[in-house]
Amino acid sequence: MTEQLIDILHKKAKQGPIVGYFGYGSLVNKNTLRTEYIATIPATLKGWQRMWDTPSGDDFDGQSVSLLTVRPNQSKNTKGVVVFDWAENLPLVDAREHNYHRRTINTKELGFENLFDASSHSFYVYEAIENKTLEDERPPLLHSYLDAVLQGFHDVYGSDGIHEFMATTENFHTPILNDRNQPQYPRSVQLNEEQRALIDLILASKADISFIE
Repeated sequence: MTEQLIDILHKKAKQGPIVGYFGYGSLVNKNTLRTEYIATIPATLKGWQRMWDTPSGDDFDGQSVSLLTVRPNQSKNTKGVVVFDWAENLPLVDAREHNYHRRTINTKELGFENLFDASSHSFYVYEAIENKTLEDERPPLLHSYLDAVLQGFHDVYGSDGIHEFMATTENFHTPILNDRNQPQYPRSVQLNEEQRALIDLILASKADISFIE
């Protein structure tokens, strides 16, 4: 985090309360954000593991799907971004993440303990509500959702960011529903040719990834 950004946050805080929420999936991609947020910065959340799971009640076009979540795991860290936003926008973010619990996290978990007084900002992460009705087979994940996630990591971390995401996210054996040409994800994005080619190449190199139509 730069001194310039800290200065901006201090000035903005005079206009109203500011919060930070950690994005580890689609929230990493600025093209999916729907609030007048203040800034995003790369960050690592300590003690949490990212994985594919199926939040309770979540579906697109009547179909249950697998989405990303994080679960506490003291031996793991998860890379993403912190979105700094106005506290008054939290209900809008909560509505977007309606099948997730908003968990409070602390500055130490983000490595911000030397940058912020613990009382100066509140920080959160969204953890999927456990779906207890699932049978053994997990529903597919959406290619349009994965594209949005990987484009975000590419924009923030470059191609290494995509490779790191693929290597550190659990349950990638979940089948991918190929909806890229008719996106079911409501905040789908447009990939440029370089991004599409890179994502396709990386996905093709993973032996445990399968596609369904």
